[in-house]
Amino acid sequence: MAPPATASMLEWLKKVEGVAGIDKLEVSSVGGLEANGGNDLGVFAREGIEAGGLIAKLPQALVISAEKAKGSELGGFCLEVDETIADRWILLLWLMDGRANSEHPMHTYLVSLPSESPTPVAWPPPLRAMLAGTSLGVTVEEERKKLEAQH
Repeated sequence: MAPPATASMLEWLKKVEGVAGIDKLEVSSVGGLEANGGNDLGVFAREGIEAGGLIAKLPQALVISAEKAKGSELGGFCLEVDETIADRWILLLWLMDGRANSEHPMHTYLVSLPSESPTPVAWPPPLRAMLAGTSLGVTVEEERKKLEAQH
């Protein structure tokens, strides 16, 4: 069963024009990954989907991008204050505003996301151990060493 914020996000998606296939999917806990406190979620098909078949369809309007953030009222304000501000900073500010502001067009989606970084760099040791011997595992350990040196 999906957490309440995820369930709200799925209901919100069903109301967005151009979304298709969401009813064929289920979000629930992923078994066997207790290292993250049982908070790991997966997306599962409720029925068979043939090879090459459509899983789900989301309209371009739901794509989160720096361009969308720059085109927002907040993005315009950021550019007025500092026209050299990097796109990524505008995007991050827009995302933070979206989590806090219930009027933000992506609020329901953004509050459904984890509050902690889901990147492998932030994974607990048992999950990171699954990356041992891979190029991703090496990169993750290098990034963790850089973070530890900085902080």
